[in-house]
Amino acid sequence: MQKLFIFAVSLLLALNLAVVKAAPFESENLVEQSKVTVVVLLDPLFQQNTKALDIIKAGLREKFGQADIVYFGGSQAKSPEFLEFIEKVQTDPLNDKGIIWINEQYLYKLGHDTNSKYVLLINLSVTGYNGYYDYWSNLMLTAYNVETEKPIAINGWRKGKTKWATQGADYYIAKLKNEFKWPVESAPTERIPNDTMKPAVAVFLPEDIFEMPELVQKIRNAVASKFKINSVPIYIDNMPKDPDFLNLVNKVMIDSAKQDTTIVRKDYLVEYGKHVNANQVIAIKISLSEYDMNIWSGKSIYRFNEEILVVDTMANKYISSVAYDTGDRRGRPEGIEFVINKLQNEFVFP
Repeated sequence: MQKLFIFAVSLLLALNLAVVKAAPFESENLVEQSKVTVVVLLDPLFQQNTKALDIIKAGLREKFGQADIVYFGGSQAKSPEFLEFIEKVQTDPLNDKGIIWINEQYLYKLGHDTNSKYVLLINLSVTGYNGYYDYWSNLMLTAYNVETEKPIAINGWRKGKTKWATQGADYYIAKLKNEFKWPVESAPTERIPNDTMKPAVAVFLPEDIFEMPELVQKIRNAVASKFKINSVPIYIDNMPKDPDFLNLVNKVMIDSAKQDTTIVRKDYLVEYGKHVNANQVIAIKISLSEYDMNIWSGKSIYRFNEEILVVDTMANKYISSVAYDTGDRRGRPEGIEFVINKLQNEFVFP
């Protein structure tokens, strides 16, 4: 009996010791999960609509679990670190007429100050209204690794004409839940070592095209067929992106925010080409030059411009540039068909 008692006591002590040893492991997991800060910027349309705001808050909480989610301009109490972050953003000279961009260095500092492993920036903005209380909107999500100070995901979603703020909130939360993988799954790099004969290609599209996903896919297919590549990275869609394209996108975003137009520098293309082991980089930039409404049909009509730049990576210089224009205003499908035909039938790779 005494031996049995001693055995029972020893077993209890062993179990207690095992529990004590397990506790730090569970605590570390909890800390690891909490090392995410999500910064949310909402257009007043969503910020001031109680039902829409509740949808967004509940959806983000479900999506990101134990993350620290803070709302820029919200009524919640804010930490000293976030207050300093807000001050830097609001006093940035580029934001003197409203917040148009957030310097990534401010986000990295916020991450370091809050001991966050990742910082995510979610910006839900309204891009236009009509006279009938309808609105157009987009949601941009950028995720950063604080330790490496590099972006790990940049995704965008758009919604065309919408009547109610709650409709937009439901739409974007569904997109985040179903299409954005967290933790991030980056796209594999397509290129292989010494595969320098094929050019690297990057496509830049205007917001108006993203409202019609079928047109985006049509452009993707045309570019892939033209240059015989398997995947086509596009600025900025909702597809996973490899790290090298993420770096290119991040730099283009910064320059574009400053001038309110898509700016693609030669140096950035050269750097991208070197990283993906390509001798040439082709940048295809489709932009909207005019917009109007057809008075007879009541439909929107557009004038598109397509610019194709070719950069020699090793020589660090432009080697070709062509531009095509639809000339007149037409529907989006017709305009995109025009520039696709120009790319496929008239552009000659040097």
